Amino acid sequence: MKRAVLWALAATIIFATLSITPAKASERDRALNICKTDYKLSKIHDCECWADAFIARKPTLGEAGNYDMHVINAIQAQCRKTNSLDQLYAVCMQEPQIKNATMETYCGCQVEELKAIQIAAGKGTNVTDYNMTDTAEARRRCDKKYDPPRQTTKPSIAEHWKKKASDFEFKKAINEGYAVCTDHGITAGQSAEKTRMRQYVKSYCPSIKAVLSSNPITNQDRIINNVLQIENNISKTYSSEISTYPQTWKSAVKLCEAMLGEGCQKTCDENRAKTGRPTCGCGTRFLACIANTSNEQR
Repeated sequence: MKRAVLWALAATIIFATLSITPAKASERDRALNICKTDYKLSKIHDCECWADAFIARKPTLGEAGNYDMHVINAIQAQCRKTNSLDQLYAVCMQEPQIKNATMETYCGCQVEELKAIQIAAGKGTNVTDYNMTDTAEARRRCDKKYDPPRQTTKPSIAEHWKKKASDFEFKKAINEGYAVCTDHGITAGQSAEKTRMRQYVKSYCPSIKAVLSSNPITNQDRIINNVLQIENNISKTYSSEISTYPQTWKSAVKLCEAMLGEGCQKTCDENRAKTGRPTCGCGTRFLACIANTSNEQR
């Protein structure tokens, strides 16, 4: 009992000393988790610094500060990584690389090659200058190592469309999948509908992460199968998922449906019938749309 009282007293002193209330500390933890789980934020920013910037800026935005995306946009230029190795990795990971390796392997190769170049030049590794000549050489070395194998025979029509579909979906996952899989958590005043929609959207994360961690040259079937699983699940579950939401919230989400035509599955089915392509590119784009919409709705 005495120990519990002492711990409570110590916590009170620490929070008072740092001028951080328990509620503010909890919000900072949530902000830190946003950065760490965001596919792009974590690659570009120092997340500890970013979390501090988040909780410092949020109160200054008034009503807009209730929405994560407004705060994130307001601080996007802050807390960027300055080490040249971190910068190179961040730049590489932002663009889908159609190489014979996963993104992590290919971009990690660039970092290791740049490190070797800098050490050989006597610069060390704690370099803040983003040297274009050195980074270009690092990229050239890794391109040589992981460039896709040359096609010696003309691919069949089926092989051609499989590669096109796989490349397209891989790029979509890089560009939009991070919005789906970012853990924005629960904010003050957030509605139960938003919480439910976040849970629904995030339930697709395992399939999206399977795409993100795939080799676009050797894992084309894995990419396509996971995308098809997303598309098919959306067609089965989405309508019933939003049917119980209030009309005001439902109207906002309907904007995403309007953007994609008369519905994801119908668009996909028609596209496959016309082109023979195994996927339609609708799933991750749709999920990213409603993920962002749910961030704007309380």
